[in-house]
Amino acid sequence: MLTLFGLAFLIGMRHALDPDHIAAVSNLALQDASAGRLLHHGAAWGMGHGGMLIVFGIAVTLLGGQLPPGIDSLLQLAMAAVLLGLGISTLRRAWRARNGSRGANPGGSRTMHNSFLVGLAQGLAGTATLTLMATLPHAHERSPLLFLAVFALGSLIGMLGLLAVATLPLAGRLKSAFAPRSPLHWIIGLATAAIGCNAAASQLLH
Repeated sequence: MLTLFGLAFLIGMRHALDPDHIAAVSNLALQDASAGRLLHHGAAWGMGHGGMLIVFGIAVTLLGGQLPPGIDSLLQLAMAAVLLGLGISTLRRAWRARNGSRGANPGGSRTMHNSFLVGLAQGLAGTATLTLMATLPHAHERSPLLFLAVFALGSLIGMLGLLAVATLPLAGRLKSAFAPRSPLHWIIGLATAAIGCNAAASQLLH
């Protein structure tokens, strides 16, 4: 049993490193230039992501472990739209800064709220695979929800660890690195929009 849940934890940590997760949190974190705020974004995303995994896992368990046909594709398309929106929003801030307009920067609790909501959306979009994993034979048939909970905890720890490691080289320079005029906004915005477009295309052309 310990080996199974240890594996769930490690897979969860690896899951946090998926490109769409990193892209989403990066876009949101760009609005708060401090190491502490970055970790808060990671925690908010992780709680939203993990909470949705467990809630959706309960729902699928009640449905007998089966999702209605087409639901997974719709959820993936919705998540692609979220990523595209995040990327475009970041590019708009960079464009306004380039043209001398500061624009509105929500920051604070509002962006934390957004991180939580994006975590919810990404947790919902990724639940089909996780549910299958949790209901496979030998995946602790009597505790699929506990399997998901350990997986979710691994995702949270993985995201926090990634953000902590990523900020070490930028210690003391986060404010300038995250400034709207910095190339980082263009890079992250374009990469996120590209990931969103690729995810949408893969579902529409499947």
